Amino acid sequence: MELLRERAPELFRLGTPSHSEQTIATTWTLALQQLHKQSPTAEDLLTLSAFLGPDDIPLSLLRDYRDQLPERLAAAVRDRLTLRQATAALGRYALATVTDQTLSVHRLVQAVVRQRLDDQTRQAWASRATRLLRAAFLDLPEEVASRPVTARLLPHALAVTEQSDSQNAEPETTAILRQTAKRLASRQELINDLLLLDVKGRLAKALLGLAERHGRPSDEGGTVIAMRLTHRDLAGMVGASRENVSRTLAAFRRRGLVDYDASAIRLLDPEALRRLT
Repeated sequence: MELLRERAPELFRLGTPSHSEQTIATTWTLALQQLHKQSPTAEDLLTLSAFLGPDDIPLSLLRDYRDQLPERLAAAVRDRLTLRQATAALGRYALATVTDQTLSVHRLVQAVVRQRLDDQTRQAWASRATRLLRAAFLDLPEEVASRPVTARLLPHALAVTEQSDSQNAEPETTAILRQTAKRLASRQELINDLLLLDVKGRLAKALLGLAERHGRPSDEGGTVIAMRLTHRDLAGMVGASRENVSRTLAAFRRRGLVDYDASAIRLLDPEALRRLT
């Protein structure tokens, strides 16, 4: 696999397969030729997937950011039946493992797909994948850094930055790397907090961070965070159960540290919260 990934052009120029990986690659090449004839939309979907991480490619990523996709693929994503036909074609030719929500494409299939493209087309698809991930990452507020959606996107962000070698794609690549680094740092900070702080300390730190980024002075005193955050949202941010966060928030309220309702959280005594961290 490593040989194919690093020296694919030379291997493909050899023609007749000399070992099992080349034999498999040849088989998939025949399947790709059939896919090109029978389902160009499926071919587009597979080509885009060749520039993402191989596992757990969420179809919701395509639906939510279809404005970043080429026209034919964007039209297919808008039509649930057309998208299902495209994913079914990939499964029928054993080019992808398909569920209702995800695609997974073997690394060797990805390598074969990329190798079949000329340089200009390869760079164009790399740029599309990069823009797709950039849009997804920039759309995520920092507060979701510890949630599963971010962890799910990270392998794909790393894949597109590795694959993108177009000068035109450089600004998007830089933006993704910056966002990825932020979220990795945020996850590492949470790990450190889990080791060093109890739930009270982690929740106090999260509330102070939210206030710094999104807070404004309240007419009633203190700082108000005007965001609809559920206790489950806060639990995801601090690595605790919803029940534990609810009990801790109630204790903060009784001590006069915070007040809250469904639409906002008000920090009444930031200094006391800071001492908990």
